[in-house]
Amino acid sequence: MKSLLKRTFVRFGGEYFLRKRNRTPRVLFWHGVDINPNPLVEAESIKREDFIKQIDYLEKYFEIISADEFYNRYINDNFKGTEVVLTFDDGYKNNLKVLAPILKSRNLPYTIFITTNNISNGSLFPTSIVRLVVFGSSLKQLQVPSIEKKFSLETLIERKNAASQLSVILKTSQISVVEDVCKDLLNNLEQSELSDLIRKHSSIVPMTWDEVRELKDLGATIGAHCVDHICCHSNQDQNEVQQQILNSKLIIEKELNQPCEYFAYPNGDFTEFSKMCVKDSGYKLGFSTKKYKINLKKEQFQTMPRISVPFNIDTFKIIVNMYPKK
Repeated sequence: MKSLLKRTFVRFGGEYFLRKRNRTPRVLFWHGVDINPNPLVEAESIKREDFIKQIDYLEKYFEIISADEFYNRYINDNFKGTEVVLTFDDGYKNNLKVLAPILKSRNLPYTIFITTNNISNGSLFPTSIVRLVVFGSSLKQLQVPSIEKKFSLETLIERKNAASQLSVILKTSQISVVEDVCKDLLNNLEQSELSDLIRKHSSIVPMTWDEVRELKDLGATIGAHCVDHICCHSNQDQNEVQQQILNSKLIIEKELNQPCEYFAYPNGDFTEFSKMCVKDSGYKLGFSTKKYKINLKKEQFQTMPRISVPFNIDTFKIIVNMYPKK
């Protein structure tokens, strides 16, 4: 029923009226784009054909600009209200293999926020590990001794419940707990099964530094997303947060031999302290996942709002025109 209502709303021009009433610059974010990603295991990646439909729509009704141009218009109070910035989080290999050719062929600017340790050592992102083990494996039970939990994986409902609980733990705990949980999850699998699962679900694999450099040479702006995929909430040690935010910038600048001027908070979490760290580290802008409007009368340099992009094209047309809201 919801799908029918959305389709009807779009078919009769509902998004047109939303767009006319909500003229404001927007920053959008995705993660990966791939040919045919598994919707459970590779949930961070949108299908290539669906992404192309979204870009077609954005090109028709909005002005797609770079992060640098967005920053310049922000500081000069020079927005037209039709601007859109394309951003992608984490640093998946498909950003180079699938995403870049699409945007390069259209000469469209975009920004990739990378987590430097994952690029350096090829380790999977925490939520990717959860989905790979919970939804991709043949396990019937999952042992997580570091948090004294066991999960039954007999049914899809149980698997979804386990993934949901583990995701909350990873997004609200200190980085040391996250690392221990990820090790426990991977220890449930034989190395051969793990390797097979990663080959089968390649959308979850991060880039290498050589691939990041290639992406940069193709015109992508490379921003920071912490050293580890650490959520910068109040449960984290402040010194850890400070080092994660600063060092990711320094590492990117060393590897790419160019300034790293933009930062995105993993999971969108930030505090007054992490905002200060972004400012003190010398980033021009820090990006959150809040859906509020950009306020030219209030400094938002460290918490610039972004909109998470839904995959369904009708939902996309509604959300991208409805948000951001004040």
